[in-house]
Amino acid sequence: MCSLGGSIFLQAEWSQWGYAGKDEWTQVISDLNLNFKNSCQSKYLAGRTVTAAKDKNDDNAAGNDLYIKFSDVSIDRDHYGISLSIHY
Repeated sequence: MCSLGGSIFLQAEWSQWGYAGKDEWTQVISDLNLNFKNSCQSKYLAGRTVTAAKDKNDDNAAGNDLYIKFSDVSIDRDHYGISLSIHY
């Protein structure tokens, strides 16, 4: 069982990325996180159960064989590049 944690986008940043409102932005981020989790599970962790953190403060790794957390995120808003640290 593996756990992925740490949303890299803040809900308050919706206007910086051109979204009409917080609800639309929140759904986009939720969809991106779900797609990322599913991609990790199918490509790299096949046959494993993967759970995702509820939010960036969700550090509950109990019952997991592997816990991966993303932090120290830096976003290049001009080129949509992301730099981050991965802890496992």
